[in-house]
Amino acid sequence: STEASQKVIIQSLKENLERNIRCHKEALSKVKEEIKQMKLHKESKEMEFVAERKKLKEALKKKTKLLESQEDNTKTKDSEICSLLKDIESQSARVNKLKSSEASQKATIQ
Repeated sequence: STEASQKVIIQSLKENLERNIRCHKEALSKVKEEIKQMKLHKESKEMEFVAERKKLKEALKKKTKLLESQEDNTKTKDSEICSLLKDIESQSARVNKLKSSEASQKATIQ
C-alpha cells in the first residue's frame, strides 16, 4: 500500500511537472511572440522616422533653393532699380541743362 501510495504521488508529481512544462512553454512562446512584435513595431517606427527625416530634408532643400532664387531675384531687382535711378539722374541733369540753355536763350533774345 505504501508502494501504491508512492506510485500515486509520483504519478501526480509527473502530471504536475508536465502541466508546468506545458504552461512554461506556452508562456515562453507568448513572450517570444511579443518580443517579435515589439521588434517589428520598433523597425516600423524606425523606417517611418527615416522616411519622415528624408521628407523633411527634401522640403528643406526645396525651401533653400527657393530662398536662394528669391535672393537672386532681389539682387537683380536692386540692380535694375540702381540702373533706373542712374537713368533718372542722367535725364534730370539733361532736363536741367535744357532749362538752363532755354533760360539763356530767352535772356539773349530779350
